[in-house]
Amino acid sequence: MGHRPIHEGGRFLSDWPVKQVLVRDFDGVWYQRGVRGVGDSVPEVAGRLRGVVAASGAARVVTTGGSAGGFAALLFGALIEADVTVVFSPQTVVAPKPREEIGDRRWATAVDRLVELCGEAPPHGDVVPAIEGREVPGTVEIYYAEDEPLDVRHAERLAHLEGVELHPREAGGHHLARRLSRSGQYAEIMQRAMQVDRLPKSRDRRDRPVERRLKPAELDVVVFAPEGSDHLDATVKSLEASAPLTIRAVAAEPVAEGTDASLQLRDRHDSFLGAHKAVAAAMDSGDGRGVMLAFAGLALPEDSLSQLLRRRHRGAQPTLIAGVELSDSGARESAARVPGKLPELLADPYTPHGFVVPRSAYEEAGGLDPILGPLMVWDLLIRLAAAHEEQRLEAWTDAIWTGRPVDRHEAQFLRFLTRVRGVAPDAAAEMGGDMGRFLRDTVWEVLRRNRELVQEYAVESLVAARSPAGGQRPRLIKPLDRGKQPAGDPKVDPVRK
Repeated sequence: MGHRPIHEGGRFLSDWPVKQVLVRDFDGVWYQRGVRGVGDSVPEVAGRLRGVVAASGAARVVTTGGSAGGFAALLFGALIEADVTVVFSPQTVVAPKPREEIGDRRWATAVDRLVELCGEAPPHGDVVPAIEGREVPGTVEIYYAEDEPLDVRHAERLAHLEGVELHPREAGGHHLARRLSRSGQYAEIMQRAMQVDRLPKSRDRRDRPVERRLKPAELDVVVFAPEGSDHLDATVKSLEASAPLTIRAVAAEPVAEGTDASLQLRDRHDSFLGAHKAVAAAMDSGDGRGVMLAFAGLALPEDSLSQLLRRRHRGAQPTLIAGVELSDSGARESAARVPGKLPELLADPYTPHGFVVPRSAYEEAGGLDPILGPLMVWDLLIRLAAAHEEQRLEAWTDAIWTGRPVDRHEAQFLRFLTRVRGVAPDAAAEMGGDMGRFLRDTVWEVLRRNRELVQEYAVESLVAARSPAGGQRPRLIKPLDRGKQPAGDPKVDPVRK
C-alpha cells in the first residue's frame, strides 16, 4: 500500500506463492478520501477489502506498506482484522494538529491538500482508534530507523497497544525498507509474516540469474558536439583507443577546419535543436546490446571503457560517466558532481559527460525526446533511475573532462550562436534569453511528465538541492507543488526566433 511503494511492493510479492491486492492513494491524502474506483471513504474501502479477502479463501491475511502506505496498512489492517501487519517507517497519525504536536512538518503540500479536502480533523486520521477497536488483536510489526527521529515518534505512539511490536534499526533513515531489501532482511521479514516455506528463487541473491555484461564491441556509441566540433576529434580518438567501438558523431556545426575527415560525421547541423534531434535518431538507429552517449571533451584512459563495463556495470543498471578536471600540472583536481539518486536528479537539471545503458533499458525508458532540447538527457536519466530497483544510477569518474561543462545549457547556446552562427554578442544575448525561457518551460515539462515522482520526492529533492558546500541550487520542485507550472508542451523555439 502507498503512493508509490518505497520498497519492492508488488514486484517483490509477485515472486511468492501468495495472492495479493495492491492499494494506492492517487489523491495523496493518506487514503482519507478512499481509493478511486474502490470506495469514496475509508469504511467503503475497508468493506471492499473484506469482500476480496472472503472471496479469495485466504487462510492468512497480511497487510504491508511503507511511509504513507504504512499508515494505510495499519489502518486497513485493523479495520479488516488482518492477522499480521508489517510496516516500514509509517506515519501513524496524519491529522495536522497531532502531527504538529510531535513536530512532524514533513510533506507540507500533502497536508495542505488533506486539510482542504478532508478538514482539520479527518475521521480516520489516526490509526490508534482502529487498532484499539479490533475484536481480536492481531500482530503489528513496525520497522523504523533510529536515525530518523520523526519516524521514531510515530512508531512509539503505538507502543502501548496490544499486539504492537517495535523493531528499531540503528540506521536507514525514512527509506529503511530499501536498506533492508538490499541486505536480504526484507525478504526474511516478509517470509515470517506470510509463513511461506521457501524464498523465491528469482529474488534470492544466490540463485538470481546473472545478465551477461556488456562488451565494448556491443555498444552503439554516439559522440555529440553541441556547440561546435572543438574536442570532437580528440574524444572520438580517445574512445577508439579505449576499446574497439563503432562510433557515430553529431556536431552542431559544419566540421571545423582541421577536423579529421576520417570521422565521417553522421550528421552536421547549423541548428542547435536540430543537432539534438540528430543525436536522438542516432541513438535509436543502432542494433547493439548497449548504447553510449559521450559529449565532445570526454577523454578515456586506455582500456578504461572495458574496465567500466567489466567492473561497474551491473545488469540493466545505467552508468553515468563524469570526468575529473586536471590542474595545469596534470594532477587531478576534482570529480564532477554526479547526482545518481532520483531525488537529486529531480532537484536540478543535470547532464553527465556521458552514459552507458543496455539498449533494452534505454528503449523501455522511451529513449531521448529531442523536443526537450538540451534537457533531453536529464529527462531520460530521471526515467532510467525511476525504473531501476534501487532508483539510482551508478557513477564512474575515471574519465578526464577537457571541454566546457555540459550542464550549463544557456551559456552553451550562447557560445553556439557566437562561434558557430557568427551572431553578434548583443543579438546573441537577446536570443539567449529566449533559450532561457525555453529551458525554464522545458524544466516544467519534464517535471510535469514525471509528476508522480516529483510529488513523492518533493521534500527530499529540496534537501538534495543544497550543495555539500552549503550553497543552494535552484529549487525546482517547490513551485511545482504550488501548482504554478505552465501547462502543455514548451512552445518557444529559440533557433527560429
